Amino acid sequence: MSTPNSKDLIQAIKNKGKNIEAEMSFFDHLEVLRWHLVRSAIAICIFAGIAFTFYDFVFKDIIMGPKIWIFGPTA
Repeated sequence: MSTPNSKDLIQAIKNKGKNIEAEMSFFDHLEVLRWHLVRSAIAICIFAGIAFTFYDFVFKDIIMGPKIWIFGPTA
């Protein structure tokens, strides 16, 4: 296993901007952003549906759970 030397590091820095993302246009970036937002909205809707399905469990056991005295007072 070889260790990177300074020439390899300099070459990697020079080639950093020469990938496909560097050549994307403004509208290509907007397209990528749009798909990220669509996937995020779908995930939010799915998890909101799951939370609504388990409404009683979420509010009774998770949100209001800390107010329930389970172990009783210690003497």
